[in-house]
Amino acid sequence: MDKILIFGPSVMDLVQHVKRLPREGEEIVPLSRNQRISGSGFCMADLFRFLNMPYHLYTSAGTGLYGEEVKDRLDRLGFSYSSKSSEVAGCMYTLMDEAGNTARFAVPGGEYDFVEEDHPESRYAILDGSYLYEADCDPLPDLFLQEHTAVLFCPHQAGVETDPVLWEAILRTGPIIHLCEEEAALLKEEDTQDLKSVAETIHLLTHQPVIILRTDGSGYYYEKGQEFIMPSAVDSLTDRTGMSEAHAAAFLLARNAGVDVRSAMRFASECAALAAKSAESVIAEADHETVRQFLIQAIMTESRGGHGNGSLS
Repeated sequence: MDKILIFGPSVMDLVQHVKRLPREGEEIVPLSRNQRISGSGFCMADLFRFLNMPYHLYTSAGTGLYGEEVKDRLDRLGFSYSSKSSEVAGCMYTLMDEAGNTARFAVPGGEYDFVEEDHPESRYAILDGSYLYEADCDPLPDLFLQEHTAVLFCPHQAGVETDPVLWEAILRTGPIIHLCEEEAALLKEEDTQDLKSVAETIHLLTHQPVIILRTDGSGYYYEKGQEFIMPSAVDSLTDRTGMSEAHAAAFLLARNAGVDVRSAMRFASECAALAAKSAESVIAEADHETVRQFLIQAIMTESRGGHGNGSLS
């Protein structure tokens, strides 16, 4: 089984719980506060870590108080990671209402630096698009151009709102695209355009699968000759933070384990649902054994189309 390379930030997240999300100009009156580690790199790599699946995280934890706390957490949990940034780390502020809805804003530091270094050749990599927040970044890193590496690109808002010429250039390198529904909405060219139209437009340039995590926790999968919606597994929503990351990581983890596309999407939906009910940014430790059982079931199940079929097999 190949080692998955994961590129994305790990950041201190300062959470303020509020009765409802404030409107513009309103004062924030928190009911309580807590802090945790989040960031797409940390959230995606955590799934591989506790399942003991091969991976390596390339992240920019940074220096300073927040950076040292992040690295201490990565070390204590036994993450396989590299962090070479010498820039002082910023942090993330998350406002969370009683229904689990969030509003997030960053005090940026070195955590969005793209860790460009020598790394082993791998069949698969996950790249988070928030590196595009860094003004001096290489907008089209060599990772996109490596012939034998299939890249799952999670553009996030930084990616979908980047320069249209750059966005098209990224798509033409042929990555698998993973979006949440809110990001897909930003790509709509007209009010009536649906998710299928967005996915088709992307697919015309990438010739690779497009995956969209819908707001209700269901997953939409599109590639030429195959299109379906995997129903949501969400039955309890505590916090949406980490849902998209869990969905993306779970899909590629399952595919790397030889799971067919539909079963991989089912496993992704199950992991997203567990992330949604967690008060952390990742799946709670109490649910780790449940995830292991979901993965075993996915590996042993042959869905319609045959075990391991599809463009990532």
